Amino acid sequence: MNPQNNTILNLFAAFAFASLFVYVLVIGQRILIPFVIALLIAYFISAIADSIANFRVLRIPIFKPFALLFSFAIVFGALYIVGDVIIENANRVAAQAPAYEKSLDQRLIEIGTFLKMEEIPSVTDILAEISGLTNTTWKDPNIAALFQTLFAQVTGIAGNMLAILVYTAFLIYERQTIPLKIAAMAKDNAQREKIEATLRVISDHVRRYLAVKSLASSLVAMLSYVVMLIIGIDFALFWAVLTFLLNFIPYLGSIVAVMFPITLTLVQPGFEDPLTTFVITLIALIGCQQLVGSFIEPRLMGRTLNLSPLMILLSLAIWWSIWGVIGMLISIPIMVILVIIFSQFETTRPIAVMMSQRGQISPMPHNQR
Repeated sequence: MNPQNNTILNLFAAFAFASLFVYVLVIGQRILIPFVIALLIAYFISAIADSIANFRVLRIPIFKPFALLFSFAIVFGALYIVGDVIIENANRVAAQAPAYEKSLDQRLIEIGTFLKMEEIPSVTDILAEISGLTNTTWKDPNIAALFQTLFAQVTGIAGNMLAILVYTAFLIYERQTIPLKIAAMAKDNAQREKIEATLRVISDHVRRYLAVKSLASSLVAMLSYVVMLIIGIDFALFWAVLTFLLNFIPYLGSIVAVMFPITLTLVQPGFEDPLTTFVITLIALIGCQQLVGSFIEPRLMGRTLNLSPLMILLSLAIWWSIWGVIGMLISIPIMVILVIIFSQFETTRPIAVMMSQRGQISPMPHNQR
């Protein structure tokens, strides 16, 4: 076959596969979203269980099944608490939304008058514009509708917690049978060792990323919570939990995490000088983000997030259009995992290089070269 025709055929096949993949993601999201979340949770549980199993009580190692059960309880207990905080406070924020919107409209009028603007937009006008840019349909654009849109999928995930629990349990159980399956598939011991080495590298890199990112996001959330508590911002715990979740989204996540509480300082009753409070809160929360994101996290991870900024923005836009808010939250962990996996195989390394920030990706296992 002509090499040029072969290239065109490969490109057509790749485009057809990508189209089919996106179609499956869209029509199967009710099944796939809980499964992908369960997959990430299974990584967390396995990493925690392995750490616990390394401890010794009176020089006796902890029984691995006990470590798994304990890790399972820790992770799902934390998820239950986070979900409860989000659901309870989201309803309270929505109830206060009309009062906040009225105060924000007044602030916009004051700012517009000071700047001598001919047309001063209202909160409704701004949200309607955002709705048009994000292809989000609201019957009545207002702050309450904004929060209902943002948290509809989150509360939906809470309703699928049983499915996530079952998926996670089976994924952890299947992990124990992987060595047996590899041994059955491999042609000889050399091939088996290559496969095991590759899977080990992938697993170690993914666990490290998820562990460090979770620790960094938790640290940002705790620092932000202390700042908001000292200043006296309403629903400080709620905004801190959102900060933890949004920090899994590079660039945009930290901006959105700061935007909500600083806007609240302009409309929340009780502040004698809202503008000064706004500036102080803005500086303090950005300082927390920069402290962790620019200094602590790179030292824990060994390097900054190795993804092209352009690829990150494209990924966020694509996953937003496919799976909404949940898609944006899990898009970057999925990209990191894909780069790690692609970097371990000769045929897919060019894809990993294109997705990386500077073309520097993790080496393949020595016995795979």
